[in-house]
Amino acid sequence: MIDVEAVALRSWVVSAISVIIGIACCGSLSAQSQLVVIGEPLWAFENGGCTFSLSAETKIVNQGTAESLTGSLRLSLVMTANPFPDVGTLVSAADLGQLQGGYEFSDSSTSAPVQIPAETGYRYFTLVVEEFNSSGWVTYSSGRSKLVYMRQGVFGTPPVWRPQTGRVIPPPVSTPKGMRLVFSQKALEVGGKAYVVPKIDQYSISARLNIRGRTVVYQGASPKGTGADWSYKNGNARWQGKGCRVGVLVIDYGVTQGKSVKSTYWLFFQKNGRGFYKATYAIGKDSVTSWGSFTLG
Repeated sequence: MIDVEAVALRSWVVSAISVIIGIACCGSLSAQSQLVVIGEPLWAFENGGCTFSLSAETKIVNQGTAESLTGSLRLSLVMTANPFPDVGTLVSAADLGQLQGGYEFSDSSTSAPVQIPAETGYRYFTLVVEEFNSSGWVTYSSGRSKLVYMRQGVFGTPPVWRPQTGRVIPPPVSTPKGMRLVFSQKALEVGGKAYVVPKIDQYSISARLNIRGRTVVYQGASPKGTGADWSYKNGNARWQGKGCRVGVLVIDYGVTQGKSVKSTYWLFFQKNGRGFYKATYAIGKDSVTSWGSFTLG
């Protein structure tokens, strides 16, 4: 994770990219456990149930002696509102039974019933390996979490965020030195459409454009930092099929961790110092586009 004290934007970009590629939340094995999980078990909803599978390369191994025996093992699919580990709901589980020392589970698949709460919103689905012992079911390993949007308990397409309707007015002519900009991210652009992002990835942060020099000073608890050069100009853009004048704010963070980092905001003014924006965050050759609202004052 890049230090947010040094560059605030870097946290924004990491947050944005995580929505597109999925968030990886990998657990660790218990120090006392003789179980080892090699590879990652898979899951898929099929024919009204959940299919759990272990490939030939994916193994759950008991490294204990031949006399050792684990407690009952199972593959559990957990749904949480926040990244795993978090308190959530067990939606499906496949019992594997006990495993003797020197043996392994691999190259197999099994199906189990599914019971998903009728909830709406973004949820994380994580497959975990559990063992039952004197403390109950204990998690020994967790795989990557899959982030999906739910509609009444069914996988669905996230709602599209649309900027406020109405005409776009010309931006201020003068350079906004010394002014404060507050950005509130609302959506990421996926496949040409602006989709609502999960609640945990929304942010609202303010940046003051210094009069002396060209340094952006971020305000607020998190993220915060200084050290970026900024430039502002009026430019041309299209909105709802019509050409319009917009403010273009470019924040250049220079080279961080071997890659150039730069963000470009197209500010569509609609009322005084308020409106919506389209921002492109560029990290090296990669880029992410987001949408949101802003205030300037």
